[in-house]
Amino acid sequence: MMYKTFLTGCLLLLLSACNSVGESEIKLPFFTDFKNSKGWSLDAGAKFDTVVSSEPGSGSIRLEKAADNWMLCDRVTSDFQLPVKAGKTYTLSFKTKTETFPPPLIEASGALYGKDGFIVNSDGTMCANSQKGIWEENYVIIRIPKNELIRFMKIKLLLMPKRSISAPVWIDDVKFVEGVQLPPRSPKKAFEGSVTRVDKLGNIEIKKDGKFVPFFPIGIYTDENRADWSVYKKMGFNTNMWASNAYDIKKAKDAGLYSMLQVVQYIVPVGEDWIPQDPKKKMAHLHKTLQKIEDDGLGSMLLSYYVDNEFYHLKPAFTKVIDTIRSRDKKRRPIYMLSGAYGMARIYNNYVDFTGTYVAEDGYETPIVENLAVLNATPNQTQPPVIGQINRGVGKNFRPVVYAAIAKGARGIGFWRDGGSASKIEERPIFHQLPQIANEIEALMPLIRMRCETKWKATCDGERVIFGTRTLGGEGYMIVSNPSGKMREVTFTVSDMGYDVKRVDDYFSHHKVTDVNNGTFVLKLKPYDAVVVKLTK
Repeated sequence: MMYKTFLTGCLLLLLSACNSVGESEIKLPFFTDFKNSKGWSLDAGAKFDTVVSSEPGSGSIRLEKAADNWMLCDRVTSDFQLPVKAGKTYTLSFKTKTETFPPPLIEASGALYGKDGFIVNSDGTMCANSQKGIWEENYVIIRIPKNELIRFMKIKLLLMPKRSISAPVWIDDVKFVEGVQLPPRSPKKAFEGSVTRVDKLGNIEIKKDGKFVPFFPIGIYTDENRADWSVYKKMGFNTNMWASNAYDIKKAKDAGLYSMLQVVQYIVPVGEDWIPQDPKKKMAHLHKTLQKIEDDGLGSMLLSYYVDNEFYHLKPAFTKVIDTIRSRDKKRRPIYMLSGAYGMARIYNNYVDFTGTYVAEDGYETPIVENLAVLNATPNQTQPPVIGQINRGVGKNFRPVVYAAIAKGARGIGFWRDGGSASKIEERPIFHQLPQIANEIEALMPLIRMRCETKWKATCDGERVIFGTRTLGGEGYMIVSNPSGKMREVTFTVSDMGYDVKRVDDYFSHHKVTDVNNGTFVLKLKPYDAVVVKLTK
């Protein structure tokens, strides 16, 4: 992959050469192994450690104290400013090691500047090690807003206020590169359930009429005030993402939907009007709920258990609930966790069977599907990423976001939500888009179930276009998404195909789209559209 090529060919800039701030003095790719702490501000209790490092003798930065606010937490920020461009995407990576598990949590992001000073903080994520005693690499996607005043970025790494424990964590080998540059996919674990199973790629299968069949969850966070949920089935949804009890599963079943049982209410404090908050009564309520699902014959419609992770800890309040579910379920169904902080998903390797993350931000049309790619690539992240979570606000971009997520490895989607603050689903573009998309996904299943990584390569000259490659039956396919309101005419170049590509065919109609000349072809993409094509011999 590109990662190995980059490491082999890039010119590494040592931090000791960065004596002053300036766009012309620091070039990307950037790298430092902390042979000293020059150019970095070590605040609160952060220290330069000359003994501990990923490579002998190079040194590292040591953070330990997590306080109630970020100003009191141990943190390290770069004094130098890295050159960035408005609207571009970058990859920040660094190695960490801890001697504690559960591990400390690091927040990784950037501070964005113009020539006249600070403008805004970048996006980022929380990061954590999967185990103690080893160095592990972390990957953070940094998207620069489309603000032409932004010219520079300072790197920020700190122990998370309140959420992190206070314990030593060492940081080394910081890299910053343009584009999404990730290592090869890390090995994943399969879940061999007797009702639902998930393979190492993340493909879900459900038991139906005595045999397992492929299943692509198209999930909806339902409106509890809607009396009849059959509208969801008619639209193309097949899964209720947020069933809180047996009644919800029965209501979904009557509408023809499978369900995920949400269990976060047993982990975090909720209102007494929902479930009892006394710890013993809360666990008794969980047992009662699980028993009622079985007594009412709803087990065949229970796809999995679901943890909506916005608490980010491994405290007994979490582990006890997971252990209880495991004990009662007897390995029939997997546990799913939505990992908003994709950089720390791996600490749940022993508790969660598959995961997912946001592929579109709440209230924005812009896809953020690179997050899903990070879950695939992060070393020692063993839960296969399956669900691309789409929140309200994608508008006309629903279709391209779905296809962009599939291009990057999604094998299911969840849509938040119908009703409440998101308004009725009939009033949004998804209501008209999803019926066709659901039919296309069914037709796409042979392709969706293939590996995202292919031996052949493809490049594209359109920055806004998102695509992925697949190989099926010895031939190449591409999933291409245009998440913008403009017509895009983009040129693709493919190589190492293993055969002479003559033309490009539409996957669904089998009609010819265009010819291929010396591995190059042009696609014309409509606004807010996505296409799937076959590279035909």
